[in-house]
Parts: sequence; structure tokens; C-alpha cells
Amino acid sequence: MNHSNNESFSEETNKTLSKIKHNRGLSHNIVLCTYHDNTSPGYEWLLTAWVAEERRMKSGRVYKYFYDPEGNLYKTKSEVKAAWEKDGLVLID
Repeated sequence: MNHSNNESFSEETNKTLSKIKHNRGLSHNIVLCTYHDNTSPGYEWLLTAWVAEERRMKSGRVYKYFYDPEGNLYKTKSEVKAAWEKDGLVLID
């Protein structure tokens, strides 16, 4: 499994990355694993210290996961936004 170089990430993003727990049982099907934060194209909507993970599988399918600053996993953008709203963040589309 390959990971993107996190040297260009902020200190906040690197702290989140250090908290992410990976399910090693799935790694044999993963071809490439990359991480993104709010400075990555397409992920500008993420809050500071939130991380997106893209897992490209042998089948060619890409799965996206999101992590909050505590390392908690969210499977969809909708789940992320719901968590923000629960914390009192007002979202305007």
C-alpha cells in the first residue's frame, strides 16, 4: 500500500493522520492509498485538520473516507456535514 507524501500537509493535518487507524485486513485489495486536506483540489470544503482518504482498489474502484481531528471515520460527505451541524456549525450551500 502506498501513501501520499505528507510533508506538505499542515501540522494540524499531520496530527489527524497520526490518529487514523487502518484496517490492515483490507490492505491486500488496496493498490493506492492517498490522503487529502482542505488544500487539495476537490477537498477545499473540508475544515482545517479534517482528512480525506482515497483508497484505489485492484478492481479500479475508489473508496473515499473522511476523518475528523480525533481520527473518527466518516464514510460520506453527508456524514461529515451532519457531524459539523451537530457541533453547531451552520452550513450554507
